[in-house]
Amino acid sequence: MTKSIKIKIILSSLFILLPSAAGLLMWDKFVKQTFFDFSLGQKYLIIFGIPIFLLIIHLSCVFLTLADKKNKFQSKKAMGMIFWICPCISVCSSCVAYGAISGAEFNINMIIALSISIMFIIIGNYLPKCRQNKTLGIKTKQTLESEENWNATHRFSGKVWVVCGLLTFISAFLPKQFSLVPMIFIAPAAVIIPIIYSYAYSRKYPAKEIKTYTDESEKKRITNIIVAIIVTVILIFSGVLMFTGNINYEYGDKFFIVKATYWSDMTVNYDEIESIEFHETDNAGTRVYGFGSARLQMGKFTNNEYGNYTRFSYVACPANVELTVNGETLILNGKNITETKAIYDALSDKMIF
Repeated sequence: MTKSIKIKIILSSLFILLPSAAGLLMWDKFVKQTFFDFSLGQKYLIIFGIPIFLLIIHLSCVFLTLADKKNKFQSKKAMGMIFWICPCISVCSSCVAYGAISGAEFNINMIIALSISIMFIIIGNYLPKCRQNKTLGIKTKQTLESEENWNATHRFSGKVWVVCGLLTFISAFLPKQFSLVPMIFIAPAAVIIPIIYSYAYSRKYPAKEIKTYTDESEKKRITNIIVAIIVTVILIFSGVLMFTGNINYEYGDKFFIVKATYWSDMTVNYDEIESIEFHETDNAGTRVYGFGSARLQMGKFTNNEYGNYTRFSYVACPANVELTVNGETLILNGKNITETKAIYDALSDKMIF
């Protein structure tokens, strides 16, 4: 490993951790919400968790890339992307998170779509410059067996990714509830279309020489095992987050507490409740920031009926309890309509008029 590469690893790693240093400086300046706030644990997660997680991914990608001997003569621009894509993600994601903690209001869906579009366009410009290797680019059986196939596929893929980036950019300006929908089709297309092209090219122009890029060396097997373990852990963790968690309510004499998995608890005094209503239908709108999964929706939301408001709810339940607390809207519900009605009855009995 050369001295210049060591310096790049150190600088890029420090850049990833830069938001953590900024977060420590801003710690006491985060603006608290009226009756909803980030917990201490969530602040630690945002300030330290995101950068450290990205640092682990960054170092893994860098060292796996450097371990491939074919990358010794890799394009400097392609290698530069490996060194700086995670630092850029770290800074951008932390800026959005810090803005949310500080009480800033923004269209998070638009920010996500614009960020992804920029990423597509940048990678699309770098793909044609990427030389044949086992760690970067479109790695199919056909591209690894033929350098001609590799070059043709990556020239074509660069155009595909730029087009995907432009389409994603346009989708960012759609209404909030639809701005991320095109990504369901664009992201898979960016991967599937180049693979189909690579296969079609190999049928039209069969490889004249099979290169030894698919050997089952001990080093490669160990690398594949490590990658498989990491992917499995991420999938299991994502699955747990998507389909688990609960919202519980504790009723005291002067206040009640909402205790939610994966998000901060909230305490509301009964004398701060100005009104309460029970609705059999629900419209969450768009999440500004917070936690969302196939089971739970929690955090700050916005829709046409309430504007900006706070929500603790189960996705599967169509009903909700609408509270007005110090002029702000709070939406709650249970796992089903029966539990939601019980929340309404309990709070109605406790309210002070």
